[in-house]
Amino acid sequence: MLASVQDLIDRFDSRLLADLARDDGTPETNLASNTRILSALTDASGEVRSAILQGRRYTIEDLSNLDPDDQAFLKRLVCTRAVLNLAAARVSVFGEENYRAAQEWVEEKLSQLAKGERIFATPGAQEAGLPRTEAPTLVEIERMNLLVDRCDGYYPSRPDRMAR
Repeated sequence: MLASVQDLIDRFDSRLLADLARDDGTPETNLASNTRILSALTDASGEVRSAILQGRRYTIEDLSNLDPDDQAFLKRLVCTRAVLNLAAARVSVFGEENYRAAQEWVEEKLSQLAKGERIFATPGAQEAGLPRTEAPTLVEIERMNLLVDRCDGYYPSRPDRMAR
């Protein structure tokens, strides 16, 4: 799992989690061993991992070696997704507006990660950056003494032919 039960408790109200962990109306006293909480975290980890790996910018190893800041963001994504999974059957407990806002936030962030619009600070993702091309400069091209440069007036001038 990408986040633990303690990570979930650190990020969300434990009373809310205790209410969402059971259906019978009594709050759960032991969140760490509750199967519903553990299933929600496992499902959320799978969803987040799937979205992140889809872009092929990261490996499983990259996700386990993230900086503390990136690790916290990843845990936030997983925990929010887990709470959404828990609250899906009982939106009234979480609040419909809160549910919709959290759902949109998670989907937006996962989409950005999948498309590369948002990245984790791994060496591979940072090096990918913008595409780099290497081509000769205008001076180097002129020094090549190409036929098109020697036939003045027959071909369009070089600045007209150069990509802008």
